[in-house]
Amino acid sequence: MKRNPRDEGLYALFKKTCSGRLPESFYEALIECEHIGATRIFVLDKKERFGLSFTTVMSELGLTGLKASRVKYAFEDEPWDAISELTRDCDSIRLVKGEGLVLSECIEPALEILHAVIEVCGYEDLLVKCFHEWE
Repeated sequence: MKRNPRDEGLYALFKKTCSGRLPESFYEALIECEHIGATRIFVLDKKERFGLSFTTVMSELGLTGLKASRVKYAFEDEPWDAISELTRDCDSIRLVKGEGLVLSECIEPALEILHAVIEVCGYEDLLVKCFHEWE
């Protein structure tokens, strides 16, 4: 069922916290993530080549963030060492691959959702990727 998340969940948290600093296309991407029932949302800064992973769940409020973690990414056709530097600062990592990207996800330490949202507010060139049951 498609919903209008404008005043609910993760969408509302970004709107309230970032207060106009993110482009409307970012919010449109969040709505699409909700429409597919995304369980994972990667918000990437294309300029800096890093970002955040949000693990989400659908609730009566819309998409709700459960946890967040840092990611660094490269494109599939790039050498693996392009993403390896993130692994030095993590207690536990996961490498994930999809849609032409290879992501090095720092599982531990995890980030608080609000801290992660505040960080995204400062991203300049955003790329949003939504996945349903991508683990």
